[in-house]
Amino acid sequence: MTPDFQAAGMKLGHLYTALIVDRRDFKDIGNEKKNPDEALKERLGNIIKLEDPKFIDKLIESNETTMLATLRLFDIENRKSVIEKNREVVEDVYSPEVIGRQLYEVISSDRWWAKR
Repeated sequence: MTPDFQAAGMKLGHLYTALIVDRRDFKDIGNEKKNPDEALKERLGNIIKLEDPKFIDKLIESNETTMLATLRLFDIENRKSVIEKNREVVEDVYSPEVIGRQLYEVISSDRWWAKR
């Protein structure tokens, strides 16, 4: 869904598509395990590593672009800018008025009625 929002002009650089941990996407960690408990144990093992500053540095380095985009949102002016831009896109592209007009155009078109 987010590619559609980005194509419409929303600013979503602060969202991540993958969280790289030890050169693997976190969602894939443990997937090769047949036992769900072992898979969970492997994921939790990585979470526990968050106490290690060196692990955090490596995590940030592996996800630098996303982390920097997220950290920029801590600046109130940047956050307001992203929120305002995304609000404008929602109003211009996804508002009930716009969607209603598009739906009306579809159901009132000759092509739609020809299929009935």
